[in-house]
Amino acid sequence: MNNMKAILGLILFLCLACSNNENKKELMNTNTLQLRICSEWSLCEVVGETSSTSYNACSIVSFFNNGKGEFIKPSKEECHFNWIMKNKKLVISLKEDYDKLEFFSDELEFYCEVKEKGNITVLELTPSVNNTYKYILYKVEKTKATH
Repeated sequence: MNNMKAILGLILFLCLACSNNENKKELMNTNTLQLRICSEWSLCEVVGETSSTSYNACSIVSFFNNGKGEFIKPSKEECHFNWIMKNKKLVISLKEDYDKLEFFSDELEFYCEVKEKGNITVLELTPSVNNTYKYILYKVEKTKATH
C-alpha cells in the first residue's frame, strides 16, 4: 500500500512539473511576443477572405514597453490606448467608444503573429471574434541620418 502511495505521489509530482513547464514556456512565448511587438508599425494593408485593401498613405501604430500605445492616421488624427498580451491575444483598451469605431473597427482583441519576410518584419493582427480578415503592419525601421 505504501508503495502504491509513493508511485501515485511520484506520478502526481511529474504531472505537476510538466504542467508547470508548459506554463513557463507559455509565459516565455508571451513575453517574447510582447517584446517583439514593442515598436512602431505602419498599417498599410487589410487582407480579407476574398479581397485585400492596400493604402497609399499608411497609419502608424506604436506599441510602447509601458503598455501604452498610439494610433496615428495619415490625417495626423491620434488615438492613445493601453495594451496587454493575454492568453496569446493582444488586447487593446480605449478611453472613448468613438475611438473604437474610428480607429479599430469593432475589434479590440487580436491574435498576433510576428513574421520575417526577407528583411522586413511583419505583424499580423487577426481579430479574435470576426477572423475573416487581418491587419498587416510593417515594422518601421529607424535609419540614422548621414551628414
